Amino acid sequence: MSTDKRTGNVCGTLCRETRADQWLGVSLAREAGGGESKVMACAHRRANVNPDDIFPHGICFLIPPDLKPDAVTHTSPCSIGAVDAHDEMRQHASCQAGMAASSATQNFMVLGGPGSFNWAGTVMLHNVSSGFTHFSTPDTVVTKDSYLGYSVSAGIFYNRTSLGVVAGAPRQDNVGKVYLLTLVEGELQITWQSSGKQVCM
Repeated sequence: MSTDKRTGNVCGTLCRETRADQWLGVSLAREAGGGESKVMACAHRRANVNPDDIFPHGICFLIPPDLKPDAVTHTSPCSIGAVDAHDEMRQHASCQAGMAASSATQNFMVLGGPGSFNWAGTVMLHNVSSGFTHFSTPDTVVTKDSYLGYSVSAGIFYNRTSLGVVAGAPRQDNVGKVYLLTLVEGELQITWQSSGKQVCM
Protein backbone atom coordinates (compact mmCIF):
# COMPACT_ATOMS: atom_id res chain seq x y z
CA MET A 1 0.00 0.00 0.00
CA SER A 2 1.21 3.53 -0.71
CA THR A 3 -0.04 7.07 -0.37
CA ASP A 4 -1.13 9.18 -3.31
CA LYS A 5 -1.59 12.82 -2.29
CA ARG A 6 -3.07 14.19 -5.48
CA THR A 7 -5.25 17.27 -5.44
CA GLY A 8 -6.71 19.76 -7.82
CA ASN A 9 -8.52 19.69 -11.12
CA VAL A 10 -11.58 17.67 -12.00
CA CYS A 11 -10.34 17.03 -15.53
CA GLY A 12 -7.02 17.24 -17.34
CA THR A 13 -6.17 19.31 -20.39
CA LEU A 14 -7.14 16.62 -22.91
CA CYS A 15 -10.65 15.86 -21.75
CA ARG A 16 -14.00 17.37 -20.92
CA GLU A 17 -16.56 16.50 -18.28
CA THR A 18 -19.95 14.98 -18.92
CA ARG A 19 -22.71 14.98 -16.33
CA ALA A 20 -25.06 12.75 -18.31
CA ASP A 21 -26.18 9.77 -16.23
CA GLN A 22 -23.88 10.81 -13.37
CA TRP A 23 -26.10 9.47 -10.54
CA LEU A 24 -25.64 12.38 -8.12
CA GLY A 25 -26.69 11.23 -4.65
CA VAL A 26 -25.56 7.62 -5.07
CA SER A 27 -23.88 8.11 -1.69
CA LEU A 28 -24.21 10.78 0.99
CA ALA A 29 -22.13 11.34 4.12
CA ARG A 30 -22.11 13.99 6.82
CA GLU A 31 -18.75 15.19 8.09
CA ALA A 32 -18.28 14.14 11.73
CA GLY A 33 -18.37 16.96 14.25
CA GLY A 34 -20.67 19.73 15.38
CA GLY A 35 -23.30 21.82 13.67
CA GLU A 36 -20.84 23.28 11.17
CA SER A 37 -20.35 19.94 9.44
CA LYS A 38 -20.37 19.66 5.66
CA VAL A 39 -22.32 17.08 3.66
CA MET A 40 -20.63 15.07 0.92
CA ALA A 41 -22.78 14.11 -2.07
CA CYS A 42 -21.23 11.87 -4.72
CA ALA A 43 -21.90 11.01 -8.34
CA HIS A 44 -19.84 7.91 -9.11
CA ARG A 45 -20.72 7.84 -12.83
CA ARG A 46 -19.55 11.40 -13.52
CA ALA A 47 -17.17 10.95 -16.45
CA ASN A 48 -14.27 12.61 -18.19
CA VAL A 49 -14.33 12.19 -21.95
CA ASN A 50 -11.65 12.54 -24.60
CA PRO A 51 -12.03 11.83 -28.32
CA ASP A 52 -11.36 8.11 -27.86
CA ASP A 53 -12.50 7.11 -24.37
CA ILE A 54 -14.94 7.68 -21.53
CA PHE A 55 -13.48 7.59 -18.00
CA PRO A 56 -16.09 7.24 -15.20
CA HIS A 57 -13.82 8.73 -12.55
CA GLY A 58 -16.62 9.94 -10.26
CA ILE A 59 -16.92 13.18 -8.31
CA CYS A 60 -18.01 14.23 -4.82
CA PHE A 61 -19.31 17.63 -3.75
CA LEU A 62 -18.81 19.12 -0.28
CA ILE A 63 -21.85 21.18 0.67
CA PRO A 64 -21.47 23.70 3.53
CA PRO A 65 -24.02 23.85 6.37
CA ASP A 66 -25.37 27.20 5.13
CA LEU A 67 -26.07 25.58 1.72
CA LYS A 68 -24.59 28.54 -0.19
CA PRO A 69 -23.90 27.39 -3.78
CA ASP A 70 -20.77 29.52 -4.18
CA ALA A 71 -19.19 27.76 -1.19
CA VAL A 72 -19.69 24.23 -2.57
CA THR A 73 -16.38 22.52 -3.37
CA HIS A 74 -15.64 19.21 -5.07
CA THR A 75 -13.10 16.44 -5.29
CA SER A 76 -12.46 13.95 -8.08
CA PRO A 77 -9.32 12.19 -6.87
CA CYS A 78 -9.21 9.50 -9.53
CA SER A 79 -9.18 11.97 -12.42
CA ILE A 80 -6.05 13.86 -11.40
CA GLY A 81 -3.49 13.16 -14.10
CA ALA A 82 -5.48 10.21 -15.39
CA VAL A 83 -5.66 11.44 -18.97
CA ASP A 84 -2.07 12.66 -19.06
CA ALA A 85 -0.21 9.53 -17.95
CA HIS A 86 -0.73 6.05 -19.38
CA ASP A 87 -0.20 4.28 -16.06
CA GLU A 88 -2.71 6.52 -14.29
CA MET A 89 -5.24 5.97 -17.06
CA ARG A 90 -4.94 2.21 -16.68
CA GLN A 91 -5.15 2.30 -12.90
CA HIS A 92 -8.09 4.64 -12.39
CA ALA A 93 -9.88 4.76 -15.77
CA SER A 94 -13.06 3.23 -14.31
CA CYS A 95 -12.54 4.24 -10.67
CA GLN A 96 -16.09 5.47 -9.95
CA ALA A 97 -15.00 7.34 -6.83
CA GLY A 98 -17.84 7.95 -4.42
CA MET A 99 -19.90 4.84 -5.15
CA ALA A 100 -19.66 4.56 -1.38
CA ALA A 101 -18.85 7.37 1.07
CA SER A 102 -18.63 7.67 4.83
CA SER A 103 -17.52 10.15 7.47
CA ALA A 104 -14.25 9.33 9.21
CA THR A 105 -13.42 12.29 11.49
CA GLN A 106 -14.25 15.98 11.42
CA ASN A 107 -11.63 16.53 8.73
CA PHE A 108 -11.63 13.23 6.81
CA MET A 109 -14.11 11.47 4.53
CA VAL A 110 -13.80 7.92 3.18
CA LEU A 111 -14.56 7.14 -0.47
CA GLY A 112 -14.73 3.86 -2.33
CA GLY A 113 -13.57 3.45 -5.92
CA PRO A 114 -14.44 -0.13 -6.90
CA GLY A 115 -13.37 0.25 -10.55
CA SER A 116 -9.71 1.14 -9.99
CA PHE A 117 -6.89 -1.29 -10.70
CA ASN A 118 -8.85 -3.46 -13.14
CA TRP A 119 -11.82 -3.59 -10.78
CA ALA A 120 -9.76 -4.79 -7.83
CA GLY A 121 -10.88 -1.46 -6.35
CA THR A 122 -9.44 1.17 -4.06
CA VAL A 123 -10.27 3.03 -0.86
CA MET A 124 -9.57 6.74 -0.43
CA LEU A 125 -9.21 8.83 2.72
CA HIS A 126 -9.89 12.44 1.71
CA ASN A 127 -8.71 15.41 3.79
CA VAL A 128 -11.50 17.97 3.58
CA SER A 129 -9.31 20.93 4.59
CA SER A 130 -6.25 20.33 2.43
CA GLY A 131 -7.87 18.44 -0.44
CA PHE A 132 -5.21 15.70 -0.22
CA THR A 133 -6.34 12.11 -0.72
CA HIS A 134 -4.64 8.97 0.62
CA PHE A 135 -5.18 5.97 -1.68
CA SER A 136 -4.91 2.27 -1.00
CA THR A 137 -3.06 0.66 -3.89
CA PRO A 138 -3.28 -2.93 -5.10
CA ASP A 139 -2.39 -5.53 -2.50
CA THR A 140 -1.72 -9.14 -3.40
CA VAL A 141 -4.67 -10.23 -1.27
CA VAL A 142 -7.12 -8.03 -3.21
CA THR A 143 -7.64 -9.70 -6.57
CA LYS A 144 -8.97 -8.49 -9.91
CA ASP A 145 -12.75 -7.98 -10.05
CA SER A 146 -13.09 -7.82 -6.25
CA TYR A 147 -14.76 -4.35 -6.24
CA LEU A 148 -12.96 -3.15 -3.10
CA GLY A 149 -14.66 0.07 -2.02
CA TYR A 150 -18.19 -0.95 -3.03
CA SER A 151 -19.07 -0.19 0.59
CA VAL A 152 -17.06 1.80 3.15
CA SER A 153 -17.24 2.99 6.73
CA ALA A 154 -14.85 4.25 9.40
CA GLY A 155 -14.43 4.32 13.15
CA ILE A 156 -12.30 3.38 16.11
CA PHE A 157 -12.15 -0.41 16.26
CA TYR A 158 -9.80 -2.76 18.11
CA ASN A 159 -7.02 -0.16 18.28
CA ARG A 160 -8.48 2.69 20.30
CA THR A 161 -5.71 5.10 19.31
CA SER A 162 -6.10 5.11 15.53
CA LEU A 163 -8.82 5.48 12.95
CA GLY A 164 -9.85 2.37 11.06
CA VAL A 165 -11.47 2.21 7.63
CA VAL A 166 -13.60 -0.80 6.70
CA ALA A 167 -14.33 -1.63 3.08
CA GLY A 168 -16.24 -4.35 1.31
CA ALA A 169 -14.97 -6.30 -1.70
CA PRO A 170 -18.20 -8.17 -2.53
CA ARG A 171 -16.96 -10.05 -5.60
CA GLN A 172 -13.65 -11.30 -4.25
CA ASP A 173 -13.29 -15.06 -4.74
CA ASN A 174 -17.02 -15.15 -5.58
CA VAL A 175 -17.91 -15.01 -1.88
CA GLY A 176 -16.75 -11.53 -0.87
CA LYS A 177 -14.36 -10.11 1.70
CA VAL A 178 -14.33 -7.30 4.25
CA TYR A 179 -11.10 -5.44 4.96
CA LEU A 180 -9.96 -3.18 7.77
CA LEU A 181 -7.40 -0.60 6.71
CA THR A 182 -5.44 1.69 9.02
CA LEU A 183 -3.54 4.86 8.18
CA VAL A 184 0.04 4.09 9.24
CA GLU A 185 2.69 6.75 8.60
CA GLY A 186 0.62 8.21 5.79
CA GLU A 187 -0.27 4.87 4.17
CA LEU A 188 -3.55 2.95 4.14
CA GLN A 189 -2.58 -0.60 5.09
CA ILE A 190 -4.74 -3.72 5.35
CA THR A 191 -4.61 -4.89 8.96
CA TRP A 192 -7.51 -7.38 9.08
CA GLN A 193 -9.74 -9.30 6.68
CA SER A 194 -12.69 -11.66 6.77
CA SER A 195 -14.05 -13.84 3.98
CA GLY A 196 -17.52 -14.93 3.07
CA LYS A 197 -18.35 -18.64 2.85
CA GLN A 198 -19.73 -20.54 -0.09
CA VAL A 199 -23.00 -22.32 0.64
CA CYS A 200 -23.31 -25.66 -1.15
CA MET A 201 -26.50 -26.13 -3.13
